Amino acid sequence: MVFFAVDVSADGKAHVEEREVSDEEIATLASAAAATNPAIRATIRAESAVTHGRVMAIVDLLKTAGINKVAFAATPKAAAP
Repeated sequence: MVFFAVDVSADGKAHVEEREVSDEEIATLASAAAATNPAIRATIRAESAVTHGRVMAIVDLLKTAGINKVAFAATPKAAAP
């Protein structure tokens, strides 16, 4: 795995590989990914309703797990009709 992706829905629930995961599971999965590939990068894709604090909590989990390169993905809003 070259990228470790975490998706966060509007209710703050996190998903890795389309499976809902707890913060503890994020930490475990991220640690395993970092052990396999020390150069791994993470991407966090959060819906606009997700709080900054929730996103930063996930960043902290990733960094503690050994993933230091974190990017943020944004989904553009659809144009008004």
